Amino acid sequence: MTFSKMPNPPIEVTLVFGLLGSGKTSLILHLLSQKPISERWALLINDFGVLGIDARTLQQNDTPLFEVQGGCICCSAQRPLAQTLQTISQDPSIERLIIEPSGLAHPAQIIDTLKKTITDRPFKLTSSICLIDLQRFSPEIYKKSALLRDFIQLADLVLLTRRDKITANLLDSTQHFLQSNVLGKPHIQIASFGQIDLSVLTLKATRPAFLFLQATGLSQQPGLVEDFSSGLPKTLQSQVMQGTTHAVSWIWQPELLFKRPQLKAFFADPPAGLIRAKGLLRTGNEWQLINWVNGELSFDDQAWRQDNRLEMLFDQPVDIKKLEQKLESVIHDRP
Repeated sequence: MTFSKMPNPPIEVTLVFGLLGSGKTSLILHLLSQKPISERWALLINDFGVLGIDARTLQQNDTPLFEVQGGCICCSAQRPLAQTLQTISQDPSIERLIIEPSGLAHPAQIIDTLKKTITDRPFKLTSSICLIDLQRFSPEIYKKSALLRDFIQLADLVLLTRRDKITANLLDSTQHFLQSNVLGKPHIQIASFGQIDLSVLTLKATRPAFLFLQATGLSQQPGLVEDFSSGLPKTLQSQVMQGTTHAVSWIWQPELLFKRPQLKAFFADPPAGLIRAKGLLRTGNEWQLINWVNGELSFDDQAWRQDNRLEMLFDQPVDIKKLEQKLESVIHDRP
């Protein structure tokens, strides 16, 4: 009799990021203070310089600490990051890894490295936490800073720090702005001096299917939105909405790739009745926000990593089978 080898359980990963001085170290220290005695965690710290100041602060006797120094782990230190992940994966006792990149690092590249690096044990990103210093945030800063927008878009949880430094009115307006403008709909909480409950490690952002169509005021009224069985590969969800305006929506797995030249050709000769289209599609290593309106197609780089999605509005009923046959030409199905 032969016995199949049980797969190694994944190491759960919490990614903690934010601009310089936003309170990441304080938050991690507070999380470590709540760590169950029965669990073994590890820390991976990326100090931009070579002094390792953050690492010295976070050193815990019962929590192994790994450092990637002398460069940013989203670019020049990506190879050392991959090597460190392999080292961590070889320790069978580690159950959770907290990664604190430099405030200069882009978390999207770190997420990509976690997914593509081959290690003894797999890594599973269970939560992404972005910290925002309320004293250094405003709608104007948000609109000017692409890095800050990417941070918030990638987060499952946005923690607002230094609440004691601003007025209640400013806090309310900030929360309202984030709830209204952030594409991914992360959870938003207030954290005083990094004090937050350990339950944040399981929070996931809520990402509605009709993300773009909701913004146009087309509500999902009972009976109007229906699921349909898609013939396209790696489909997670497919829906059609019938009414005075017709809509078709797909969500695909993040591994699916789309061909940019074929996307341009698809929208240069659009399906009959198409009046609007938006999507978040992976066209290589990066995701693109595609926007088609009045016959014009635009691409905009996005930090989105959760899934692929496309939504199309029509002024007439849609033959979904024919539409999907045409969409097949823009998809590169990676095995």
